[in-house]
Amino acid sequence: YVVEGVLVTLGYLLSFDLISLFIQQPQTVAIAHSLLSITLWSYPIYGNARVLAGTMLASGAVLWPTLLSILSIWGVEVPVAWLLMQRLGLDGIWIAYPVAFFANLLFQSTYYFVFWKKRRIQALV
Repeated sequence: YVVEGVLVTLGYLLSFDLISLFIQQPQTVAIAHSLLSITLWSYPIYGNARVLAGTMLASGAVLWPTLLSILSIWGVEVPVAWLLMQRLGLDGIWIAYPVAFFANLLFQSTYYFVFWKKRRIQALV
């Protein structure tokens, strides 16, 4: 978490410089900076969800972690993006990413702690 916090903080502090390495037009840099400001803090949340899903996937539990990831995209991200786009435009679409990341963490955590952690783990031989 410390490493994530440092990297996110550096991303916020150096965002214009980092974006300018890849994009030259000032208007496009400003848009990219705005979108990065919306989503950057949520990438540690996304990472935590992926760690939980990866733990379950590595044990052979593929169906539910995969379905929950799909649900977070199609059941949360797409509808939220569509709704917020109507009111906020492009920013609304990008706000849907952190919302979906948080929903995915909630879904994966619930499945992990309520169902997966209680099951008997068998060696795959």
